[in-house]
Amino acid sequence: MNLENAVAEVRQQFPGGHNAAIERAEQRLERFGRIAFGGFGLVMAVAVAGIVYAIIKNFIIAGDQPLVGVILALFVIFAALTLAWVVMNEDLKDKRKKRAIDIEMEVLSIVKPNTNKLLTQPAEAEFIPVTEDTTDLLTVENRTRKFEN
Repeated sequence: MNLENAVAEVRQQFPGGHNAAIERAEQRLERFGRIAFGGFGLVMAVAVAGIVYAIIKNFIIAGDQPLVGVILALFVIFAALTLAWVVMNEDLKDKRKKRAIDIEMEVLSIVKPNTNKLLTQPAEAEFIPVTEDTTDLLTVENRTRKFEN
């Protein structure tokens, strides 16, 4: 099957400038997301530091309940680290998925099968044309069972 004409017709439906505009918009959105999440991460880091400072000042230094202060401080620190790990892990998964898609697209663009060539049969193979009622020549074993009452 020759699919080159179909590919050319599909390319006419989507001109190259359209894809470039979408790619630029995606890059801007990704850059905006990095800035937004970076700012959010900075604010969260300052908030965690403030909470830990307040816990240390009010529980540990004041000497009222030092054990409770240590436990609360560790809880806040490890909760923040867990949240950071989840965010970084999801980001890494997205990057791996994009890289796999990019590699697949690159491989597909390099390995273009030649659809102009038809499969050929060896010279000694017997060619039997398929026509109507050809299946009447096939023998079929009857595997139907009759049930007796």
